[in-house]
Amino acid sequence: MSDALKDRLVSDWMEALKDYSLEEIQTAIKQIQADKPKDATNEEVVAKRIVANRGRKLRMLPKATQPAPEPETVTPEQKAKTEEILNSFLKRAPRNHAESVKQAGGEQ
Repeated sequence: MSDALKDRLVSDWMEALKDYSLEEIQTAIKQIQADKPKDATNEEVVAKRIVANRGRKLRMLPKATQPAPEPETVTPEQKAKTEEILNSFLKRAPRNHAESVKQAGGEQ
């Protein structure tokens, strides 16, 4: 193989694997060679193995728990409006069963 062809191959591999660390590349190549020692490997196969290894590592991490939602804060204006509505309702509501029967037009 000519030096120019070797340089081109190295350049292609470097371009295809530039987003991965040297450790990831070496690990992937070792795994691929252990799985299929007689097969020629290429940069796409190495990249796929690295992505698969990353996925395996992510699945092994503990699941993140969702933080509890922050309780809604009630403004003084909202509190006053709520109290006003409740007080208005309570003033109109019967105080006991006899009163509710009377309001409904029934007899005691």
